[in-house]
Amino acid sequence: MLEIELKDKIINIRDDEFTRAKVDSIKLIADKYAIKDILDFKLTFTENLFGVSQQSTSAVLNESMSLDEFYEILTGMFDEMEKENSEDFEDISISFEGLFIL
Repeated sequence: MLEIELKDKIINIRDDEFTRAKVDSIKLIADKYAIKDILDFKLTFTENLFGVSQQSTSAVLNESMSLDEFYEILTGMFDEMEKENSEDFEDISISFEGLFIL
């Protein structure tokens, strides 16, 4: 479930079970709060192999980006994951955290 925290002119959105559908949820939140840009975001991938969790972080952004660019990156990532053998990604969970500018 998406967690939303509003502080000053920044919205922090977090989710420990991030999916393609959550990208659409972020779009709805952006429309509701008139979000202009994303300031920072991080995706953490956790893979469970034989009962052992391995975590890696990628797609870290430390500069402002338009929401259109952000959506393009995330939908492109999910498109690539779906192109690959989907069974390879069954044991991977994705966590998301992003700071959005009002």
